[in-house]
Amino acid sequence: MALAEAESWYRLRGLAEPMPIGLPSATRRGWRERGRVALAVAGAVVCVLAVVVAYVLVVRQLSDLPL
Repeated sequence: MALAEAESWYRLRGLAEPMPIGLPSATRRGWRERGRVALAVAGAVVCVLAVVVAYVLVVRQLSDLPL
């Protein structure tokens, strides 16, 4: 009951919503933002790995050519 009263107190005064219980450090929006950052980092890692693999393959092909 105290939680419902506290939430209504926040809403009546137009203040920010209280933090959700169990997630004191992040709201839903914060989790979405963290997901976007994680996806961007994963994409960057995949791109770097692709460049490294392509470089190794090209160097290997060039080393097989007689000069």
